[in-house]
Amino acid sequence: MHTSDFRYHSDLSGGVDVHLYQRLVSPFTRAPQFHCHPEFEIALFRAGTGIYHVGSQRYPIESGDIFLFASNEPHYITRIDAQEKMLILNFHFTRNFVCAPAPDSFDRQYLGLFLNRNSRFQNRILAKEPIAGRIAGTLLHFEELFAEKGASALPLVKAQLLMILAELSQEPDFAPNEEATAAAQSMDKIKHAARYIQEHLTQPLTLDEIAQMAGMSRAY
Repeated sequence: MHTSDFRYHSDLSGGVDVHLYQRLVSPFTRAPQFHCHPEFEIALFRAGTGIYHVGSQRYPIESGDIFLFASNEPHYITRIDAQEKMLILNFHFTRNFVCAPAPDSFDRQYLGLFLNRNSRFQNRILAKEPIAGRIAGTLLHFEELFAEKGASALPLVKAQLLMILAELSQEPDFAPNEEATAAAQSMDKIKHAARYIQEHLTQPLTLDEIAQMAGMSRAY
């Protein structure tokens, strides 16, 4: 059962570029099923425990865990334990929402943790890790923004998403050092853009204006 559902497209694509939805799922046990989608995904497990299969990898699920999935990466829940229903907040986003279509787009580096994984990569971020709490707080903020502002919240959502991806890219488990370094160098610009958006939420904003304030290309 979906308890919230928000779908939006940016001005870079005619399709849905962002999909945030929350599900409340009753306990079950099932055989592995093939499931994937072209969007990247960040999932927050707000309640419940169970088992997640990602390809051949098997992960336990605990309340507060974060899971990361690349585009078209097979993943499926095979068990939700009987103690309580599972509450999942899913955030799907396309490559176009993060970066320009050009193959040399600067913002492609933010997808490095999905596209250029190192040997230590794990799809699951344990709830006890500090970064899991920060990601969870950001996803919950996305839900509040979309409920309050609808599609006009997309610039702020994108800025905060890039901050998450940049921070993850600096973690040894998620990206090669060279990508983490490049992501860190742009953090100040992204934070500046996010602050500007936050300070002007009551005014109409354009991508050109935000890009100019951040000293970045509109495509970023």
